[in-house]
Amino acid sequence: MAESSLAPYLEFRRGALRVRTDFFTRPPRISASALRRLWKEQEDRDPPFVGPVDLALLKQTDREKDYAVIGELARLMVDPKEQLLFSRSARDLMRLGAEHVELARRLSIKRPLLRRLGGTRQEIERELDAERRASMRANEQRLSRFERAARRWRAAWVGVDREIAALRLIEAHRIVARRAVGVLPFRATSGRSRP
Repeated sequence: MAESSLAPYLEFRRGALRVRTDFFTRPPRISASALRRLWKEQEDRDPPFVGPVDLALLKQTDREKDYAVIGELARLMVDPKEQLLFSRSARDLMRLGAEHVELARRLSIKRPLLRRLGGTRQEIERELDAERRASMRANEQRLSRFERAARRWRAAWVGVDREIAALRLIEAHRIVARRAVGVLPFRATSGRSRP
């Protein structure tokens, strides 16, 4: 198991195939109702996995390289609405905007850069860059809340650790959960779940 700056992950190889899995205790940018839907959809799948839309939401991080992944995921999406919401290519967006004028207009409420699809490729690329930077800053702000909470939890942990040291796991868990109330945040998002 390795750990990235955002989430622990497990990486393994099977022949020439490299598989990397990320683990989230509470996936960011995915609403509670969407998370319930996701668990229901994956119930009988072996292995369970997320589709391109949910993965694109998870990839809206503060890492530059994730936005190229989002762009490629958008090309796997079949619904023009999803493509318009997630595409990272000015050319793809211009084509989609021309093919789905009314849809792009309606979606511009969620993704303001769609209002610019009549502009030049360079203008749309500037808008895409600005959108990416804004998304990265939003994720940094979301993470900073957890980092502040982690500092408070780290200070509290010394006492909690002593209290649970000799307990069975289930008993220790109850104490840890009780002590975390008011110290660790319960919500991973600020309510924004789509670009």
